[in-house]
Amino acid sequence: MSISLPAGSVDSLRAGRTAFEAGHYADALHHFGTILEHDPAHPWAWHGRGDALQLLGSYPEALAAYERAAALQPDEPLHQAGIHNALAAMA
Repeated sequence: MSISLPAGSVDSLRAGRTAFEAGHYADALHHFGTILEHDPAHPWAWHGRGDALQLLGSYPEALAAYERAAALQPDEPLHQAGIHNALAAMA
């Protein structure tokens, strides 16, 4: 069960995705990290962290982030796809 997000967390998630889409992966990590400081059970912040880490070439850390997202939201196929992509990148 996820706790309520503090004010601004939705904006942080949106800012993280915007930074990610612009290729600013370190900035994206910052935004996702801000959410996770307040709510470590936020699957989409973990997924976003995995996406940014993967594109920064940090595949083991990306895998761990995707696995955390999948543990929190096991029926979401995008988390499983992230795991698969991180494993493939490490092969």
